[in-house]
Formats: sequence, C-alpha cells, structure tokens
Amino acid sequence: MTLALIIYGIVLGSFLAGAAYFLDRGLRALGRPTRWVWALGMVVSAGAPLFTRFFGGTSAETAGGASIPAELLYEMVSMGPVEAQGLSGLSFSLDQPLVLLWSLSSALILLAVLWTSLRLRQAARKWGMQRVGAEEVLVSGGLGPAVLGLIRPRIVLPPWALDLGREKLEMILLHEKEHQKARDPALLTLGLILSAVTPWNPALWWMARRLLLAVEGDCDGRVLARGIPPKSYGNLLLEVASGARGLSALTPALAEGGQTFLERRLLMIRSTVRKHRFGAAALATLASGGLLVLACETPTPPTAMEDAPVLEEATVVTGLTKAEEGYFLVRKTGDEVEYLRSVSPDQLKLIREDPDTLVAVSGVLIKREGDPSTVRLRVKEGVAGTLTAAGPKPLIYVDGIRMADSDGIEDIAPDDIESIEVIKGAAAEALYGERAAGGVIQITLKR
Repeated sequence: MTLALIIYGIVLGSFLAGAAYFLDRGLRALGRPTRWVWALGMVVSAGAPLFTRFFGGTSAETAGGASIPAELLYEMVSMGPVEAQGLSGLSFSLDQPLVLLWSLSSALILLAVLWTSLRLRQAARKWGMQRVGAEEVLVSGGLGPAVLGLIRPRIVLPPWALDLGREKLEMILLHEKEHQKARDPALLTLGLILSAVTPWNPALWWMARRLLLAVEGDCDGRVLARGIPPKSYGNLLLEVASGARGLSALTPALAEGGQTFLERRLLMIRSTVRKHRFGAAALATLASGGLLVLACETPTPPTAMEDAPVLEEATVVTGLTKAEEGYFLVRKTGDEVEYLRSVSPDQLKLIREDPDTLVAVSGVLIKREGDPSTVRLRVKEGVAGTLTAAGPKPLIYVDGIRMADSDGIEDIAPDDIESIEVIKGAAAEALYGERAAGGVIQITLKR
C-alpha cells in the first residue's frame, strides 16, 4: 500500500509540477501573478496521496479508462497477478518500514523548521527597533533585508542597508512592505509544511523552490507597478545580493536563492517591460492543460481494502494477533475453508503442486472481535484468485443432463447414486470439447 502510494504521489506530482510550470509561463507572458498556481499545485500534490492513505482511493482504473504506466507499477508492487506476487510480498514486507521512515522524515523536517523559527524569534528579541522614514524596522546583526513573522510580520534590515542612500532604502522598504501586505511568509510556510508531510516527493520540493521564486517575482512586479524604474531596481538587487543574508526558508528576502535564482528574477523583471505576448500565453496554457489532464487521469493506488466485501469466515490455522495484509494460501476441503499463511515466493509453488485445493487470495485478514477462533478476509474486487478451486470448473452431468452449476447436487441422497465417474485432462476435452478443460463429473442415479 505505502509503496504504491509513493509511486502515485510522485507521478501525480510530476504531472502537476509540469502543468504549473507552463501555466506560470503563460501568466508571466500576460504580466499576471503566479504564486497561487504553485501553491495550489503543492496542495493537490500533497493532499491527494494523504487523502488516499487515510480515506482510500476509488479504484486503480481511471474514469475515462485511460492507460497510465503507474497502473502497471501498482500491480507489481501491490495487488498484482500471481506472476507478480514476489514483488507484492516485498511491497507488503516494506509497508511498515516505509511508514516509519516517512513519519520520521516528516517529524525531523518539521522539528528543524520549528527549531529555526524559535532561534530567530530569540535573536529578534535582542534586535533594536529603528524608524526608517515612516516605517519601524528591526535592525539585525547582519541578517536581511527580509520579512520575519507569520501573524505580525516585521521588516528586518541589516545595518549596512541603512547606509545605501534614501532612494535605494525606499525601494528596499517598498519591496518588503509588499511582502507584508501579501502575507508571503505564511504562504512560504505552507509550502514548506506541504513538502515536509510528503518528504519522499521530489516534485513537491521542486514546486516549493518554484513557489519561492514566484513569491519574489510577484513582489518585484508589484514594486515595478508603483513606478520604480526597472533598471534602478535591477541594479539594487545586484548590489543587495552581495551582502544579504537570508533568515530562513520561511522569510521572503529581497535577494534570495543565490546567483541562478537572482538571474531568473532579473529575467522576469525584463519581461515585465515588454508587451503582453498572447500567443506564448496560449501555447503555454495549452501545454499546461494537457499535463493537467494526465494528472486527473492518473489512477489511484489500491486501498487498504477496509471497506472491501467479506468473502468468507473460517477457523484460524495460525493464530493471528493483528490484521495481516498480503497474499494468502487458502485450502478448501468440502465446505470448510482454512486460511493458511502469508505467501512467500517459495510457497507460491504449492498452488501448482495442489491446484485442486489451494488458491492464492489477495486481501486483508482481520481478527474478528469477540471471537478469537475466526477471522474475516477482505479482498480487492477483481484480483487474481478467489475462494474457488484454481483453474476452470468441471462440468457436471446427472443421468446425461448437464447441470448449470453445483446447486442442487447436495440434494441428491447418497443412496440414490449408482456410480460417479470423473474424466480429466485431454480425455475430457476429447469427449466434450474445450469447455471440459476443468474435467467432467458424471453422476448416474439408480433406476
């Protein structure tokens, strides 16, 4: 379940990341903000696997019947056919370790974020307040320029920024005030939390990086819309970048992300002075829509089958202390059904050695409350193997008349039977055709 869920999250996240990228390009061509595109992509990418994990998916089939490669991977690592049961067994054996690793990684990332935030808060208590123009700012020991805080964000300036001159200082304050108004620290915090709850998804971490770029790019656009000359503003970014020190990934800063990050921002600033490019926007939106369709068509992984139908109840052969999920060997003796054990690769050959009484069933064994001697078996609909004998069913004839099924056979009294003849294999097919591949049972009654 967990391995299939990870595959689903990565495939879905990759499609959504691509859709967000092209939509970002299209909106940029029209001079529109894009940070909400990345935020929404991250919410869906992180939320869909979590929803599937805790509430269950619908099916491994898409509504439109489209064939997505992820579905083949689900079969291999989860509830696939008998030939893939070796990989399935590996998937089930890794389920608990993967959940533990997932939880531990998320906890460590969130603790690191909390620790960084607490250290910044303690450091901020030692910083002095100073009025710069009409604004009160925190003067740090060297960190910034940036905005710090979620509920009441404050502008943080390093001492050297106060010596840049009035015009440059006003541009810095204008940039950070725009971050305050837009509540950008809260948006970046949301992005980091979403990445932390699914730490195994590289597409989500990439989108978090693009969200930071979009936040800064949108802020640059709002600053330029207030009449700031693009050339002067670009030169300020280059000058500030040489001495700026970011506070953390949660704090939007004037110069953030290194040389490549700054280069992309300068390119976006240059694009804001151009005319709107409707053709480029249309092509980018079309590409985004195609990837979004693929994201919607991505099949959800098999669920834990808690709501799947109960097929049988039977006596426990090996005592169960908790629910077990995987493939199981089932032996049928008359009307009695015994669940043996989880199937290992070596045990799969038992199905072929005793095909009349052993079948492989994929499902969940759940201990029945109040009665420790019985269990319930839930299986996924349409899995290979059910609680029937392996292979085709035999044809049944009573006094030369074929019975539609075995119903009614139990009503025949044993004393009324004169003889029973069983024909198997090639002999049955030679006499009755391919429909007798499972053999023929001929019952003759006494006259």
